[in-house]
Amino acid sequence: MADELATDFSDIGLAYAEILKENQWINQEQFHIMEVINNMLDEMPEDSTLWDENALISTVKDKAGNVASAVKD
Repeated sequence: MADELATDFSDIGLAYAEILKENQWINQEQFHIMEVINNMLDEMPEDSTLWDENALISTVKDKAGNVASAVKD
């Protein structure tokens, strides 16, 4: 399930966010947050045994500060 979430986010969520940005329904900062989340999911190991809900939760918690830092940059 977690790997499907990452794929859906990249394939669907980010593409939809681009449309929202183009139509000015979200601003550049909000779009940037989506990009940061997508990059975090891309950085998760490709080892399918690590792709479970616990691995996803752990990775997000470990990198939660990165989102806040990226938004400030």
